[in-house]
Amino acid sequence: MDVRLDSGPGSAFNHSRQRPCMYLTQLSSADQDVAFRCLRAIYEGPFLDEFDFQTRTGVERGRLPALLERWPAADDMDDEGDDALLISNAMNEIANGVRLTDEEWRRWFGDLPREAVGASLMRWRELRDRS
Repeated sequence: MDVRLDSGPGSAFNHSRQRPCMYLTQLSSADQDVAFRCLRAIYEGPFLDEFDFQTRTGVERGRLPALLERWPAADDMDDEGDDALLISNAMNEIANGVRLTDEEWRRWFGDLPREAVGASLMRWRELRDRS
């Protein structure tokens, strides 16, 4: 199933309209955007099939749209909660797991340097480790 999420103005997936909460509030808007792009790429892209998705993210694919709809108002406080698992594992997959061609990278991340994903993931994890 090929599902596309529209993040344009007025869309339910326009993440700039939502109020952030939890650890995500402590990240810069740039880091929040990196995480959002990783989640969208993992959800919409061809990188993980249904079986691999749950195995590699720890959460069923069908739970990700709800997180994208309320982004960045994620409940990322519980390490084993769906939101925290999806954020951590989607970013980790993009940084270290799935291999994106240069064309795929530009489609999902534009001019963002590849190392920015790992750096954003580390900042999010550092916030979590401090608490």
